[in-house]
Amino acid sequence: MKSSTFQHELIQTSSVFGRKSDVDVVFTGDQACTDGKKIILPAIDIASDINQETAMVMRGYVDHEAAHVRETTMSTIRRANNQAEKDGDKLLPTLLNCVEDIRIERNVIKQYPGALKNLRATT
Repeated sequence: MKSSTFQHELIQTSSVFGRKSDVDVVFTGDQACTDGKKIILPAIDIASDINQETAMVMRGYVDHEAAHVRETTMSTIRRANNQAEKDGDKLLPTLLNCVEDIRIERNVIKQYPGALKNLRATT
C-alpha cells in the first residue's frame, strides 16, 4: 500500500475511533502519544510502500491513542501529573499512564474486537 494512502487511512480512523472529528494527526519521530487534541504517530517514509507488519503496528498506535482521545479525561491526568511534579514524585505519572493504558485498551477491545490484533502487533 502506498504510504500517502495509508497516512490518509490513519488520519480518518483516528477521528472515527476517537469520536472527535477535529483531532489533528501528525507523523513525526518514532513515538506515539496524544494530548487529547493531537495524535502524534511515528513518521512514515512517504516515498515507500507500507508492509503488512508496519500497517498493523501503526493501526495499533491509532487504536491506542484514539482510545485516549475518546476515554481519557486529559484535564484530570494533567492535574495529577502537575501535582506529582510539584511533589517531586517522578513515579506517579508513569504509574498513572500504565494503569490508564490498561483501562483504555480493555475498553477499545470490547468496542472494536479487531483492535486486539493491532494492539498485539504494537506491543
